[in-house]
Amino acid sequence: TLLFSTLNNKALIDELGKAWVNAYQESYSSEVPEALVKLQLGQTDHAINLLEQSDWSSVRLGDRGYRFKRQILSNLCRTLYNNKDYHRLLYWATAWQLLDERDVDAIAYNYEALRQTDGRRKEGREGLLDNFKKFPKNEYLQRFYVWALFDAGEVEQATELAEKYLSPDWV
Repeated sequence: TLLFSTLNNKALIDELGKAWVNAYQESYSSEVPEALVKLQLGQTDHAINLLEQSDWSSVRLGDRGYRFKRQILSNLCRTLYNNKDYHRLLYWATAWQLLDERDVDAIAYNYEALRQTDGRRKEGREGLLDNFKKFPKNEYLQRFYVWALFDAGEVEQATELAEKYLSPDWV
């Protein structure tokens, strides 16, 4: 009878559902701050270890925990880029892009990592150009494309785009 009355009590079921969702989200959100602090310090191992854990690696686009995973992936890619660790940047940007093929930040990091990879520089440069044309307001594509132009010796076009899109502290 207790089970039957519990199943017929909509308010109780709603409360149990809310409690479960909150506990699920808390399990992910509680681990994010430490990872972000370490990433700000340039330390990537903690975030990578976290993402490689089975509960985190199983989070997919559409899951309630995805926004936390995306936050870590975004900051991890930024840190790997700043550390010039392009090999691991390519790995994690690709993993991020496989989770959400429409995430323009993931696309930008992926092509920038390719641009910095021997044997794949042309693919990276062309990918940045194609996606910059599609999404010219994306800050990562703006920055990476301008750098690609500078590196290719197209200083005039790079300077023009930098002045148009990037803030004075873009370097």
